[in-house]
Amino acid sequence: MQKVDYPVLAGPEGYLPPSAASMGVVLPDKGEALVEGKIVTEEEAMEVIADKLLSAKNPTFFPGPLILWAWNE
Repeated sequence: MQKVDYPVLAGPEGYLPPSAASMGVVLPDKGEALVEGKIVTEEEAMEVIADKLLSAKNPTFFPGPLILWAWNE
């Protein structure tokens, strides 16, 4: 399979984007993260998250199920 960097575009495509797998996006390994279709380190991903939250007009954070339900004390 050919790997192609494919960002989901804003607009109507955002409501029904093509599947990530069909666009060549693969899951990251442990210690890596997937940011807009590119595999980066966890540190880089956290920087992107912080930048997007700080620069947003109305910042909203949607934690995934692992953060919500798979926590241990």
